[in-house]
Amino acid sequence: NEMVLEICEGQAMDKQYEIKDRLDMDDYIKMVKKKTGALLGSCLSLPAIIENEHNDNLELLYNIGKNLGVAFQIQDDLFEIFGDEKIMGKSLGSDIVSNKKTPLAILAEKENKKKWGKLVNDYDGKNLDKIRKFLNESGVKTKVDKITSDYFSNAYNSLAKFGIDKKSELYCFFKFIEERHY
Repeated sequence: NEMVLEICEGQAMDKQYEIKDRLDMDDYIKMVKKKTGALLGSCLSLPAIIENEHNDNLELLYNIGKNLGVAFQIQDDLFEIFGDEKIMGKSLGSDIVSNKKTPLAILAEKENKKKWGKLVNDYDGKNLDKIRKFLNESGVKTKVDKITSDYFSNAYNSLAKFGIDKKSELYCFFKFIEERHY
């Protein structure tokens, strides 16, 4: 029940952030940990609950899932701008239209609020070339890629602390998520 409430709280924060003028990365990470992170954290910890694992192990598994959830969500936000519609199976740019406060948007606004605002206002719902160019040239995409990589690394390092090695199905699943392409 706690996990479901946390997921709902994260989703509510996500919707609330759409109307908020400014957001920082800490707020975004907190929201994603509650939303996608709590979902993946519960997927990792529920089997351990059934097996009556010690609470310390449950918390570690839950936090591994939260790190994976943050990495997954940030990666998904990157796909939304830099993906290929044919591969993604959906139209891109909806985060721009919805004024989603993704890491790309948060850091782009921090980099150059005026230019980012103009790009968002001028976005026609179809052509992301100017937005992509700004995100690449300003270094925002590189920063967001690094954040994603750091969260994947944290998840892998925590798996190792838990005794789960690179040959495990769980590690392979994490790799599968990380190596998705856009």
